[in-house]
Amino acid sequence: MARLGSWGVALADLSREALVTTDLQFRVVSWPAAAEALLGWPRARAVGFGLGSVLSLSSSTMNGVREALDRSSQLKDALLPARRLGGVRCPLRANAQIVRNVGSEESLGIAFALSPMEEEGDISQEPPPAWLGRLMDCINLPVAVADVVGTLRYANFAARAQFGLEPGRPCCVGMCAEAGTGCRSARVLNSLSPSYWEAHSNGRRIDMTASPVTLTGSGPPDHVLYLGVPAQPHLSPELRKFFRAVDENLA
Repeated sequence: MARLGSWGVALADLSREALVTTDLQFRVVSWPAAAEALLGWPRARAVGFGLGSVLSLSSSTMNGVREALDRSSQLKDALLPARRLGGVRCPLRANAQIVRNVGSEESLGIAFALSPMEEEGDISQEPPPAWLGRLMDCINLPVAVADVVGTLRYANFAARAQFGLEPGRPCCVGMCAEAGTGCRSARVLNSLSPSYWEAHSNGRRIDMTASPVTLTGSGPPDHVLYLGVPAQPHLSPELRKFFRAVDENLA
C-alpha cells in the first residue's frame, strides 16, 4: 500500500494539473509539486489545513462545493475564485469527485483536479460560448450566469454596471445580500425551481429571476441564469411583499 501511495504521489507531481486530495471535511491530505508551483503554498503549509483557507475561498464558495458534491458526488468544470500565496488572484478550473472504498459505499475523501484559467478573458467565455456572451452584451437588461459553486461565469455589461457583478467572483456579492438566506444559486439548484425577488439599483426597482439551466451536455441543471427586468408598475406593494416572502421561505 505504501508503494502504491508513492506511485500516486509521483503521478500527481508529474501531472500538468494540481491533483489534490482532501478528507471529507476538505482538510488537505496530499499537496503535490504542481499545487505548490500553481498556488505558492509549500506542502508543509497546506497539508492538514482546510482547502478553502489555503485557496482563500469564501465560505459561500466552499458551501457551494459541498452542496454540488452532495447532489451528484462530482464537480465538473467549476470556477474557484482562488488566490495565490500573497493574495494575487488565481482563478482555477476545478473538477472533483468523492472517492469511495472499492466494493463498498464508504467515502474515503475527495479528489480535486485544479488547473489555472488560461487567461482572464477565459472566465467570461466559458460558459456561455463567446458568441452568446457578445449577444448578451447587446441586451439592455442585467444578465448573468453562475456555476454550481456560485461563481459568476458571465455578467453582461448591464449586470456589471447596475450591480457591480464581476466574472470570477462569488455571485452572493451581488445577488444574496438583500435576501439574507444563503447562496441563491445553491437554493435554485437544490430546489430546481426559479427564484424571484425585487432588487434596487440607482433608484430603480428591478424584478430579478434566477433559473436553473443546463449548459454542459444534457444532464441535470449545472448553472443558474440571472435575468433582471424593470419592475412591473401594476403590482401592488402588498403583492411584491408576498412574492418576496414566498421566495425567502423557499430557502
